[in-house]
Amino acid sequence: MEDIQSLIPLNSTLEDSITIIESYINNWIRENLLLSKAELNLTSEIKNFEKQLEEYRKSLLIYAYERELINQTLDTTVSENEISEYYEKHKSNFELKETIVKALFIKLHKKAPQLDKFRKLLKLSDEDSQNKLRTYCIQHAETYHLDTTTWFLLNDLLQLLPVEIYDIEKFLKQSKITELENETHFYFVKTENYKIKNSISPLSFVADDIRNIIINQRKLKLISQVRNELYENALAKKQFEIYFNRK
Repeated sequence: MEDIQSLIPLNSTLEDSITIIESYINNWIRENLLLSKAELNLTSEIKNFEKQLEEYRKSLLIYAYERELINQTLDTTVSENEISEYYEKHKSNFELKETIVKALFIKLHKKAPQLDKFRKLLKLSDEDSQNKLRTYCIQHAETYHLDTTTWFLLNDLLQLLPVEIYDIEKFLKQSKITELENETHFYFVKTENYKIKNSISPLSFVADDIRNIIINQRKLKLISQVRNELYENALAKKQFEIYFNRK
């Protein structure tokens, strides 16, 4: 009865409560009918799950112990040099699955003020012009992304544009600054750099992945080391013996 009561949300109507209880009872009946059928039709050998349960328990205990060991002793600090060295040795493993870009994106309403001045600022790269561009975007842009130091997926950028781009390479190569429009807005893309799909990924784009790979390798090494030391210590202390029946 307590199990059923716990299923009923507070402030439920009588009708809702009855529906919930009926559903619970029907599911319980179906499950137990199936269980009875299984008990009748399966052999004792098949129904004996003690061995599987014991193996599962052992696996859970070992997993819990190794997880605690990793949490307590694993060094998770990975230096930039380690990341760089791994990248250089395994470059072929970091082929891009999608095209990536470093680009600036700005969406402006066609009624935004001083659009000609904005277009001039967009072409300039000195610090003062960049600061003025940022101020303009904060005040007038509906959407903008001005960080051109980090890589991101080209597809994420294309989804923001008002038209579909079919020739990706041409779009990236034809002009550093692209201006598109629809009935109400202008869309500006200033491409600083790009890497085409299937080329080798730049290090900065995969640095976090490499860091995780190195840490995972350390985990495997630590677990293997602990298992081997445990075995060797037990062997030295004669905590077990191995016998072979050669008959």
